[in-house]
Amino acid sequence: AAAAASTAHSPRAVASPASTPADVTVVVAKDGRSPDGIGGRAYASISDAVAAALDAAAALGKVDVASVRIAPGTYAERVVVPAFAAQCDALRIEPLEGTDASSVTVEHFTSVPYEAVFEAAPGARGVVLENLTIRHGSKSVANNYAVFANVGSGLTIRGCDVRSDTGSGVAAEGATLECEDCVVSNCKTHGVAVYGDLFGQGGFGRVVTCEIRDNGEDGVLVRGGAAAEVAGNEVFDNGRFGVELVDVGAGCRVVDNAVGVGRKGRRGLVVDDAVSDVEVSGNRERP
Repeated sequence: AAAAASTAHSPRAVASPASTPADVTVVVAKDGRSPDGIGGRAYASISDAVAAALDAAAALGKVDVASVRIAPGTYAERVVVPAFAAQCDALRIEPLEGTDASSVTVEHFTSVPYEAVFEAAPGARGVVLENLTIRHGSKSVANNYAVFANVGSGLTIRGCDVRSDTGSGVAAEGATLECEDCVVSNCKTHGVAVYGDLFGQGGFGRVVTCEIRDNGEDGVLVRGGAAAEVAGNEVFDNGRFGVELVDVGAGCRVVDNAVGVGRKGRRGLVVDDAVSDVEVSGNRERP
């Protein structure tokens, strides 16, 4: 554990929101007051701000990007993003421009089962989470995730630090997931899990340039008919395998990763014997 701590790093902050301006912007602040220098109303909860942003986008007919920008602080809530194709093409949830990338923590600890901190609801495509610290605990055996892309949704998570005390960090079921420049660590089960839908079909995950470590089971798991690109990651000190592919769909790529052996002495990279059409190249063993 000490060795892992010495090599760990923080998530890489992604480009300033100013580089991708939003058509609609709604602000969140813990006290519900708009921060100095920012006009308009602020919302005390992220969920209320998401609803307000989508309403504002709908009032304009439809926009390309709606943004929810969060003032520094810790927010204890669960955020479910509904489908929003009629309102906008993308919904970004991110810290206020100019604030530190680690300044916003969103956490949800509950005895209610099946509750992620952030969930892209079925059909919610274009959800983007950037530069957030996300902490989770929920009482359930299945569907126990800090960040969850539900069937038919599309979720991008960039520059975030994710941990689940009870389940997996980031997961998708029959959805499209992009996980980039994140640290996913110290989760009870898997770091990142990409599954097909209930029929064992569909689902795609792109996991790139992340640090995935110290999780109880696999660092990255792809199974149940899903396909994935797993590239350029540091995956180490996980309890089971570093990267595991089981009964996956065609077109998987596992390339240019540094993968450590699991804490139980298991192999770093495992591909099911029944799997075909998988590219595995350029990976190296991480001490």
